[in-house]
Amino acid sequence: MTSPEERLYEAVAGWMGGLSGPEGLIDTGCAALVDGLDSPALRDLAGASPKDRLADVTGLAETALDELRVPWPGTVPPGYRVAGGGGVVRRSGTDTLRLEIAPTFDGFEVRVHVNGVDITREGAGRGVEPSDLLGPDNRLAQGGTVTIARCACDLYSCSWTDITVIRDGDLVHWEWLDDAWMRQGVTFTAADYDTELTRLTTDRSWQTVKRRRWWSRRGDGRFS
Repeated sequence: MTSPEERLYEAVAGWMGGLSGPEGLIDTGCAALVDGLDSPALRDLAGASPKDRLADVTGLAETALDELRVPWPGTVPPGYRVAGGGGVVRRSGTDTLRLEIAPTFDGFEVRVHVNGVDITREGAGRGVEPSDLLGPDNRLAQGGTVTIARCACDLYSCSWTDITVIRDGDLVHWEWLDDAWMRQGVTFTAADYDTELTRLTTDRSWQTVKRRRWWSRRGDGRFS
């Protein structure tokens, strides 16, 4: 369950990122008042009209964040989330991850599910080719930037969903870079995360005979 501060943060992030209109931001301001948040700018935001000047709506949202000590979008450190009551707090490993290899009309893709949501579809639209993600090394097991979804038109250059994988002791954080389905990152326990990666690598359904022959002719050892 997210806090009113988190929901306000995400609404402002969507507004500033051009992903939502003023109606959603104003509605979130109203809901925040109902949920117990209160500040002069928040009241003005809740009473604003979608027909008001966009600069005025933006100014009210920014001032409300400052009054409530909610961080501005883009300022939350990796591995942290907006805290109830303002400020930030380190994320705990409460998110869930499920990975699957699924056939497509021309091959296979890796589908990524976080907290029961297919973020492959919610993100850029199409999963990454298993050989690009899993071989020769599982890129999700390493730290750094990883593409987990691409545009349904099959062009990586068109649209993609990138994450930054950060290992932090007994936790693994994902921070969103492009086409995210949520404004804040997610965090898994390292034990559950590594178990899911191991389970995925045992699925060799995508390593068809035709593919094995093709990669063998190229001298690629990812199927060995």
